[in-house]
Amino acid sequence: MSLCMAGGDNKGWCSEVDSPGAYGPLADLAAAAGNGDSTAQSRLGDIHRLGIGVQKDDVQAFEWYRKAATSGYAPAQTLLAALYDNGVGVSKDGDKAIAWYCEAAAQGNRRAQTNLEIKRTYGLFNPDECPARRALR
Repeated sequence: MSLCMAGGDNKGWCSEVDSPGAYGPLADLAAAAGNGDSTAQSRLGDIHRLGIGVQKDDVQAFEWYRKAATSGYAPAQTLLAALYDNGVGVSKDGDKAIAWYCEAAAQGNRRAQTNLEIKRTYGLFNPDECPARRALR
């Protein structure tokens, strides 16, 4: 329910709330994630980050988001950046956060673009740096 109410990239969870089991058993989701499905990997990150049906585990969430992000899944890249930005499940690293925000923003992810704009507004980031930052991630 929390993911559904958050909206945005999480609206896919609304069907889970309306019809329990829409994503199938957790084992099936884990199997898809293990086979490289980046959407399933990101959903497992959500499950572990929020403690939905499992014990909350920020480190496990980070690992699932990292797998999905390195596969090129922009929503996971944005969430991974936020974890780096806030030091959740991983050591705080503003440079890695910006690199992942830049990667997701390059794919048109609006949340990443907004976060970069906030950083630019506060003088924490220069948009011209994105190509170089993306190369470093």
